[in-house]
Amino acid sequence: MEEIIKKIIYLAKLNFPPEELEDFIKECGKIVNYFQELKKLSKEEKEICKETELTTKCPLREDTVKLGDRDFLKDLPNFKRGYFRIKKIL
Repeated sequence: MEEIIKKIIYLAKLNFPPEELEDFIKECGKIVNYFQELKKLSKEEKEICKETELTTKCPLREDTVKLGDRDFLKDLPNFKRGYFRIKKIL
């Protein structure tokens, strides 16, 4: 596995100091091992995971559209009657 990771580093044109290279290889190995474990899951286990994903609600708030207060625009020097006045381009 180490040789494969070194080849990927070479192809990606990454440069690591030797001490960081060892840590990087270990971390990549952990990631690869995790994906190998996921491949081993049976079809039933995968279906259970999908069901729990769909039933779990997101803890974040709902998105709502709010039109902001536009009173600050009237104080701008180039803003009149709902439009901005700009210099002629031609």
